[in-house]
Amino acid sequence: MKQFNVEIFDNNFAFLFNTSTGDIKYKEDYLDPEKSKVALNTTTPIQANYFIRLYRDKEDYSGIVTEAKKKDDGTTDVTFTSIENMFDREVLIDVAEITGTAEEYLKARIDELYVTNTDLSQRFSLTVTAETSTQSWDFDYKIENEPDEGEEPPVRQVAFINILDDLILPMFTKYGIILYWKIDFNAKTVHVTITKNTDPVMNIEADLPNIIDKTVTIRKSKKQINKVNIWNSKDFERSTVYYLHPDDSFDTSDSDRVTPVNYKNQKVSTNDNAKCIDNKVKELKSDYSKIKSYNSIDPEERTEEDIEEALEHMSDINSFMAFGWTYNDSDSLIYDADGIIVGQETWEESDEFELSIEGWADSEAAATYGETTALALFTEKAYDKALSTFSKNKYDNLIELEVAIDDSLLTPATLRIGQIVNVIYEGNSYNTILTGREVDDTITLIFGTIRLEFTKYLKGRA
Repeated sequence: MKQFNVEIFDNNFAFLFNTSTGDIKYKEDYLDPEKSKVALNTTTPIQANYFIRLYRDKEDYSGIVTEAKKKDDGTTDVTFTSIENMFDREVLIDVAEITGTAEEYLKARIDELYVTNTDLSQRFSLTVTAETSTQSWDFDYKIENEPDEGEEPPVRQVAFINILDDLILPMFTKYGIILYWKIDFNAKTVHVTITKNTDPVMNIEADLPNIIDKTVTIRKSKKQINKVNIWNSKDFERSTVYYLHPDDSFDTSDSDRVTPVNYKNQKVSTNDNAKCIDNKVKELKSDYSKIKSYNSIDPEERTEEDIEEALEHMSDINSFMAFGWTYNDSDSLIYDADGIIVGQETWEESDEFELSIEGWADSEAAATYGETTALALFTEKAYDKALSTFSKNKYDNLIELEVAIDDSLLTPATLRIGQIVNVIYEGNSYNTILTGREVDDTITLIFGTIRLEFTKYLKGRA
């Protein structure tokens, strides 16, 4: 069999030497990054954290050296692991900053870990790109400073998360978001792309003669969830139900459903009507306070950023209360509808803004706002929870297909992780996804999101 070309680079991407080998045991598992081993005919020192690249024909594998053992016969056993293992790190997050798309959020956490970290020794040459945009998403975390009942919440709620276990893997199984990486030795960096595999769905006939060996395991211990009951855990008064339909879509329509019913009860936590009103009052008062502060700044000391921020606060107030406040270009001040500078002494005795906001908070308009806003918040979170719950039905299998490395039907070396596949086996069709491969004298393609070892079940999966 044709041998692999092997190149070794130091941890600064500088080329050290090359050799060749036919003795390789390579395993790639996106759900549980593992170590691979290769025997090299060399005694040249190889250190941990060096880079290794192995390639032949259409196969190209690389990783980070974790161990190198010299042997008496003049060879060296090199153990290496995936770049993915670099993200098996715990970080502290600000719960209020869980915003934007899933891809943008993951990129931000990776950047903080390695690209912009204040500890310069922890920085690593990564270029991270978020290609796709998943708008509706969530992930599990535990707030470290959750207040006791009756206590005010802290100014900043925080949580510890593991980037690999809590973000990368759940985003893959729930939303099909994949982290692809490539070591660019010329540019001396690792390119990381956060995206979705949009390659067309493949059909694989597992009973054809090109399949050397096969294992098909379908999880039967858990029935497919097809109904989700969701409550607001703040008071358990607001609730909704989502139903799964035969085309794998879901909504709150109780028609054309998947049966027999197998339901799951879930809860989400969102503000009630009163809290939504209270938050809006605080927001408007904050806008007002910041406009007053802006108007008190010496004109010569105002920056473009100050002006921009003040205009945003003015816009927030006008759009909600229609006070008719305006910005005057000539003196860069904000005036009320009567032509009085917002925050001047004339407001002190009877502050019309404060009185208006307090009056609004007790009005029918505020009650309507509270109901509408609380419902919207609950609906958004409930949808995300339903999506997360139903997503766990997907690819709940383990299918291993062994083929020749040069198999022309499947071209196994070129298939990308995340490839969606219909495996046809004994007359049944199984929807699954490529999650790994093993390379020896043949290639074994690994599909599905379960593993037979209990220790390899994904975090958060039933």
